[in-house]
Amino acid sequence: MWTLFPANGVNLRFLISVAGAFVLISLGVATTVALQIEHDRVVRRAQQDAVQAAKLAGVIVDQMVRSVDGVVSTMQTALRYETADFESFVQQRQSWLAREVADRPLVKSYGVFDRHGKVLSSTVEGLVGRNVEARDYFKVHAEGEVRGSYVTDPIASVITGERLFLMSWPLLDASRNLVGVVAMSFDTRAVEDVLAKVMDSTRQHATILKANGAILTSVGHIRTQALHASYIDLGLSALLDDPALKRGGVAEAREEVVLGSKAVWLATLQPFDTLDGAIVLTRPMSDVLAPWRMLMWTAVVAFGLLAAAITAAAGAMMRLIGD
Repeated sequence: MWTLFPANGVNLRFLISVAGAFVLISLGVATTVALQIEHDRVVRRAQQDAVQAAKLAGVIVDQMVRSVDGVVSTMQTALRYETADFESFVQQRQSWLAREVADRPLVKSYGVFDRHGKVLSSTVEGLVGRNVEARDYFKVHAEGEVRGSYVTDPIASVITGERLFLMSWPLLDASRNLVGVVAMSFDTRAVEDVLAKVMDSTRQHATILKANGAILTSVGHIRTQALHASYIDLGLSALLDDPALKRGGVAEAREEVVLGSKAVWLATLQPFDTLDGAIVLTRPMSDVLAPWRMLMWTAVVAFGLLAAAITAAAGAMMRLIGD
């Protein structure tokens, strides 16, 4: 049978096998490198999106708090020059305070209490005359534990049963003595609606946490009753204590059970300027990498077909050449 280079003993079948293997290995290495580059790009983009969304959400919450702080500061400034008793002071400014609260759609209600806890004015008229001295948002100021603003753990509205969180501020006279407390509750649904506008709520989940891990409000892709059953989530609390996230809110992947869902999460933390807490934005890594996995399986199938074609071509060439 006819053969090429019969004198030098070169085995062309071996050379063809080596060449085919070299091509396959080169393609495999190139595909692996390309997939790794794309993997890093997808994760980096998801991190950037998460950090940006968390920062925007943090700005919104800080603006919300500063807006209410401004109302309380106006009351406090007026109180320092007030000569009438505190109850008369509150009655004189009741209409003004109601208008200010109405102009802030994220605020659901307000209450003003004297130094003994008696409700002097409130959005809910049925509360006027009642006593709130046992409530945390009053006690922390009456007992001198908190001199500035205070954020409650989540509570249920005594009127509607809805989930609320409140902020309270002490009101001091010209001698810096406590004469009353003002508290405002935030409409969690309205807050969630605003947060949803700066994030992809079909993929991401944003949670506003106090420093103790208490969930003030939460919005996003996780549909669960866990938020309403318990206001502390161990997975989210663990993220609050993560040194890497504390240093600058840099996203990283880690496995946690968050709001009842166990997964590897891409987590981003953005501390607030106005509250002792942070907003935590999470997204399952399985969702982050879904497009990349589709690309990977496409590449695997393409590589398999190409490998089969190269092997078949090499086999055909070797049969033509012979021994």
